[in-house]
Amino acid sequence: MITVLAMVASGIVLWMTALSNRLLDQRDAVRESWSHLATLLRRRHDTVEFLIAEVRTVADFDSATVDAVLEACAAAARALVGVTPTEGIRRAERAESELTEELATLKVALARFPDWHPHRQITLLLQDLTQVEDGATIALHHYNETAFWYNRELDGTLTGILARVVAASPVTLWTDVTRTSSGPAPAIVEHDAPSSPAH
Repeated sequence: MITVLAMVASGIVLWMTALSNRLLDQRDAVRESWSHLATLLRRRHDTVEFLIAEVRTVADFDSATVDAVLEACAAAARALVGVTPTEGIRRAERAESELTEELATLKVALARFPDWHPHRQITLLLQDLTQVEDGATIALHHYNETAFWYNRELDGTLTGILARVVAASPVTLWTDVTRTSSGPAPAIVEHDAPSSPAH
């Protein structure tokens, strides 16, 4: 009888250990996916700053639009500081959303402003920004997926009890996964070269 009880106790310990390890692995996966997303968001901010520096070289471009993007970018960078899957996600999401709106306004203004087209560096930076934002959107989907399954694991009664033992807490999902993309770069309008005067 004692042997049977010992075997049962041993089995319970092994099961709880496996469950705890799985929970910690999922928590680490959430942290890793957030770290990757945060890296891409910081790269987004850097690209925006480079872009704005180039746009400022365009004569007569609306300075208010440029300033608004730069302010939103700075606010997004500040909002990202100290964010973890359990703290500050909503703050970062709001700031990134506001930056997205200002960038969309900038792109509309650029599309209507003919003098920026000869600036190759602006074109390249807009393309870089699109690539970075596309990567951030993919990373955001991955973060939300890992966070969802981790939270679902915590919802289990036994897992929830174990979670308190290992200090595991639910994490926050990003609400709107479309708000890290400001849309495609403005299309380049090719202008015909002026014809040579007839002789």
